[in-house]
Amino acid sequence: MARRGISCLFGNLEHFRCGCRVGAGSVSNNESIPLSFTEAAEQQSRPEVGRVNQLGSAAQFCLKVQVGDVMVDAVIDSAAEVSLISDRVYKAMKQPPPKQRDVKLLMTGRDASMQGFVVGPVKLKIGNHWYQQHLNVAPTDVDMLLGFDILINPGRAIINMAEATIIFDGQVLSLEGGSLQHTDHVHDAVTFALPTASEVVRDQQMVTDECGTVGVLVMSVRFACSGWRSSLELGPPRPPDMQIRLASPPGGND
Repeated sequence: MARRGISCLFGNLEHFRCGCRVGAGSVSNNESIPLSFTEAAEQQSRPEVGRVNQLGSAAQFCLKVQVGDVMVDAVIDSAAEVSLISDRVYKAMKQPPPKQRDVKLLMTGRDASMQGFVVGPVKLKIGNHWYQQHLNVAPTDVDMLLGFDILINPGRAIINMAEATIIFDGQVLSLEGGSLQHTDHVHDAVTFALPTASEVVRDQQMVTDECGTVGVLVMSVRFACSGWRSSLELGPPRPPDMQIRLASPPGGND
């Protein structure tokens, strides 16, 4: 009998985790637990689970991708465990690839999910190279999310936000600013005020005064997964003597 209530321990990374079927990598010591006939049948009937975790935004980095015979603006989303295309793009293809299986896609909100299915193989043209991948299809507002799975393999991607470029499989490609068609679906938005040009200054020494200071941003984030190593480049390093100081609003408390 299989033990219940055991969650997948893949990498201990919650939002990069795929729902494993019980008995295959679900226990920390990778011990294989046999399934009864009834439980095996239940597992086969359940859809697989993937995480997209995409936060709605009015602007993103997009990359031109050809999906079969359809050209789309693919949103770069490394927080999405899997890549997906919208059901509209799938229906627009002259020869849609066959459906493989049903999936349940988990999103950012608690208990938020949507039903989809996997199709493939799908021919993708990214830059000057062609690839064959399996993609998730779901009812989304964006034409395509280029997720962690394709970014890491075959992409081995390095994203340079300062230059708006991406190195994908050795190709240096330009990124474009995109926008969602339906901004009323934006989630988890936070309102904040940016300082004016007169309130952003450069100091030669790192000091703390009544206005407060903001530390130097981390320039890169590195991670390893399934043997691949990649980095997310946020911009060129800044000198240690550079400080951004934000002035308090008039009449505000320190």
